[in-house]
Amino acid sequence: MTSRLKHLSIRTQLLLLIAAFAIPVIAGAVWFVIQEIQHERRIAFDKVSDINEITSHRIGQILADHEVLLRLVAAEFSGSPPIKSPRFDAGQFLRIHPQIINIGVRDLAANNIYSHLRDPKPPEEALKFPWLQRGIVSDRFEVGDAFPGNLSGRWVTVMTYPISDKTGRRTGFAYLSVDLHTFSDRVKRGLPDGYLMAVFDSRFHFLMRSEDTVQ
Repeated sequence: MTSRLKHLSIRTQLLLLIAAFAIPVIAGAVWFVIQEIQHERRIAFDKVSDINEITSHRIGQILADHEVLLRLVAAEFSGSPPIKSPRFDAGQFLRIHPQIINIGVRDLAANNIYSHLRDPKPPEEALKFPWLQRGIVSDRFEVGDAFPGNLSGRWVTVMTYPISDKTGRRTGFAYLSVDLHTFSDRVKRGLPDGYLMAVFDSRFHFLMRSEDTVQ
């Protein structure tokens, strides 16, 4: 190998010598850059994970609050079909929770028992809604998918909770219509700028996102 180098020009030998030193330096620089990129990615991933955890926790808290609220509403109705307690006042709940559009109760045949809004849909029309179909058969708190509200024109979701008689037999369900614009404002409050937070329903429709209103 040494004898071969002797036949090369001085200039060529110098270039080879420089390359011998430069290649490890370049490789080291590339390795350092790669490490920095991976480090920045880990930091970004940790930030995103933190935001996801905060968002999930807030949504969980709000849903838990709404479940308690629906349980209180359901407790104001008893019998088969459910009969409203004379002390029940839906307005007090609506004043405290501005994201709630309507509070209502239906029996297991989808007949309207109570609605804070006027002119509730008749059973044959109401039964077209998946949230109502789920409320009829479910024995627990349920959260429906997102859809545009007929009255408000804004995207809403409906949450349901079963109503039972003294024997524990289900006789109907209470429901809340929730404005997703106002709901998302509560969830994204205090989140850092520059991040897009998106929440989807079971049909992959936007329930909410941090930068744009629900579409």
